[in-house]
Amino acid sequence: MQDQEKGHLQQLKSLMPGYRARPSLLGPVAAAAGLSLGAAAGLLPTKLSHAITGMLRYFLTHAHCLI
Repeated sequence: MQDQEKGHLQQLKSLMPGYRARPSLLGPVAAAAGLSLGAAAGLLPTKLSHAITGMLRYFLTHAHCLI
């Protein structure tokens, strides 16, 4: 999964110049939040960790419906 995320990040970085987009100032904050959430999920019991991961995956894949 980490390799897949690295691929997605690399693809986004390569697309940014073509759309004249700038990196977000919140990027480092989001990265720190993701790292801390991943570390916390690793310390939790398995079922709770899977529930949190599933909820995040659902939210991230359906977030476009909220806009």
